[in-house]
Amino acid sequence: MQIYTVRKIIDRYVEGGSTVNVCSIDLIKAFDKVNPSALYMKHMKRHVPVELLRLLENWLSDSRV
Repeated sequence: MQIYTVRKIIDRYVEGGSTVNVCSIDLIKAFDKVNPSALYMKHMKRHVPVELLRLLENWLSDSRV
């Protein structure tokens, strides 16, 4: 369902004459293999914005069973 929705949104923008760039990352597999706290600390040391880290943390916590 999500792929269908994304495709419809892209088609709508393209029909309107816009260029659409899409990026997708499968974060679940990456986060399942390592300690999340250690990974967040490494990202903080590399100056990844805290807002982005919080967003990823929220997404991942919502997706875990």
